[in-house]
Amino acid sequence: MRSENRGTPQLRGREYAEGLVFVKLFLLELRSKPSGAEIILNGKLLENQLTPQILTLSKGSYEIEIKKEGYNSEHKTVEISRTGKQPIDVTLAPIVIEKSNYLRWVWVLAIAVLVIGFALWYRFRTGKIDPDIQYSIFWKRQIDEELAESGVASLKSIVRKQRYIDFTQQRYIEENPDYNLIYNRTENSLELKIIPEFNSQWKLAQENLENGNQEEFIQVIDKITEMLCETLGFDKLQDTPEQRGNIFAYLIDAPELRTKILSPFPFVYLREHTTSDDDFKSCLSSIVDAIKVNHSFAVLTVFDNASLLRLKVKKLLYPQYDFIVIDKNNFRGVLMAKDPQNVFVQTINMWWTTMFFEQSGCDVKVVDDKCIIEKTPGENLQE
Repeated sequence: MRSENRGTPQLRGREYAEGLVFVKLFLLELRSKPSGAEIILNGKLLENQLTPQILTLSKGSYEIEIKKEGYNSEHKTVEISRTGKQPIDVTLAPIVIEKSNYLRWVWVLAIAVLVIGFALWYRFRTGKIDPDIQYSIFWKRQIDEELAESGVASLKSIVRKQRYIDFTQQRYIEENPDYNLIYNRTENSLELKIIPEFNSQWKLAQENLENGNQEEFIQVIDKITEMLCETLGFDKLQDTPEQRGNIFAYLIDAPELRTKILSPFPFVYLREHTTSDDDFKSCLSSIVDAIKVNHSFAVLTVFDNASLLRLKVKKLLYPQYDFIVIDKNNFRGVLMAKDPQNVFVQTINMWWTTMFFEQSGCDVKVVDDKCIIEKTPGENLQE
């Protein structure tokens, strides 16, 4: 007759019938010091069962491994043959690294690093490392930094070895065909003539802002505007800027770019980005009205935090106004270029592209002067 109880028995030595087969189960209690160890039974890890644990097993021989991180594992062969709860106690020994061996290996590794480092340094100083590797790792980054900072990169001090100077200047010029670079063979240097003056004027503008010198500030932004207009072939149509609050604007004519941008247009400087939202919007609106342009395009810049200004423009002015924000790096990129008008137009187009797709709900990132537009996960467009 078939038993009505088909579940696994929990009582010691209880028998149950499944069909005509009778199985007798036994209890095995596993305890370890420390507790919380994993149990591996006949090579299979028992999920979510840590010591102490009571296992219900049938008669037979079992291979049991008790393991815990930071301790040596213990292996047991257990024979299950008698009724009652059969206890197994295991003490796990912690894994110990012999201090003497550990320190010995630390010293060996430290000496090896020093020897390899000295060998690389010596090969670099003596010019025995492949110049392509030195250029990629060291020289290119140093040239970029010196050109951006001072407009002059001394290859003599960067490369040091005379036989690699021509290689370096040719390689850098080839990799940066858009830069208006001059190679001074007498001084062995790469130069961007206008950058030192621009950096100097930008620094003066920041200093005058900090000191509250408005007259000096206006003189500096006038020079920066003239520098930009001369580079781009634009005309500054005002000798003095229109002023509303902390906002100053010049009317700029771009005769050679009329088919690409709206001209004339206001070129606007903000003394600070912390102006309240209402004042910011009111001042910009009134200054555009005062300049009397029949469109809503303008270029804005600020000397302290251009990213905050961009956020404010997106929040308060778009799409009513087509204002773009440029920062020091944008200025410098235009001034450094062989074709500054093209770089200027690209900067404007990138801003408009970013604004359009962000308003369309797309995620937009600028990487290597390209807009990466993610419409849906995994679907990217490059502009």
